[in-house]
Amino acid sequence: METTQNSGNVLRMKYSNLILSIETSSNTCGIALSSNGDVISEYSYFAKNNHDKLLAEYFSRTLIDSEIQITDLDAIALSTGPGSFTGIRIGSAFVKGLLFGSKVKFIAVPTLESLQSASLEFAKSLQKDVIASYIKSHKDLYFYQEFNLSTLIRTEIEIIEENNLKERLSKDVIYAGNYNLNFEQLKTLSGLQKLTPRFVAKRAYEKFTQNEFDDIESYTPLYQLDFTPKTKVF
Repeated sequence: METTQNSGNVLRMKYSNLILSIETSSNTCGIALSSNGDVISEYSYFAKNNHDKLLAEYFSRTLIDSEIQITDLDAIALSTGPGSFTGIRIGSAFVKGLLFGSKVKFIAVPTLESLQSASLEFAKSLQKDVIASYIKSHKDLYFYQEFNLSTLIRTEIEIIEENNLKERLSKDVIYAGNYNLNFEQLKTLSGLQKLTPRFVAKRAYEKFTQNEFDDIESYTPLYQLDFTPKTKVF
């Protein structure tokens, strides 16, 4: 879709494949606006318990700054979890409200997939085939998932303790997560240790180009998944 905005017969902006991506599955509350996969604007706040206060404000600010309306969007993408129960619930309710009666498409982006997508270039630059995404759950527990780039296989999501995570660390794996584990053997980038809505935007555009859309009415967040020893193609 191509969108133009006019004010006083002056062409303001011109976009295509316009996606608004929302991250609320962690401490981060953020919104990114992208066109053809390139981020145009991004608002993020990295602290607890601010999602309900800031999400609507960031959304309004994004539309005002970009001089667009919600009907100009091609899709809205949302991080679906696993992660913070409260954050996921707030994000889900907000998006369902936005899309009620709307023709704008919806893209559900699993949080661990967004971390994998964000670290893809880093993994390829080091010629590593496996990316491990993790996100803090509570206490010393983590949601953990591995993606094999050469076989296109991903493991099911596990819930593991920090000590067990430390024992399985490998120099052949790239790690991306929302919590700094401070392990010397951890191969990662500082930019991959804090979830941002641009991670969601990157994975959302991949799904957008493949026409992988979701039904907002039947959408169910990934609040928590128990480990099952299965694999599937991603």
